[in-house]
Amino acid sequence: MNRVNLGMFEADLSAILETFNELVHLELLTDAEFTVNS
Repeated sequence: MNRVNLGMFEADLSAILETFNELVHLELLTDAEFTVNS
C-alpha cells in the first residue's frame, strides 16, 4: 500500500467509526427514553 491509499483508507475508516458511534449513541438514547417511559 502506498501512502496515498493508506491516507484514504484511514479517512474512510474514521468516517465509518464516526457513523457507528452516532448509531450506538442514538441506540443508547432510545433505550434510556424507553426505560424512563415504561
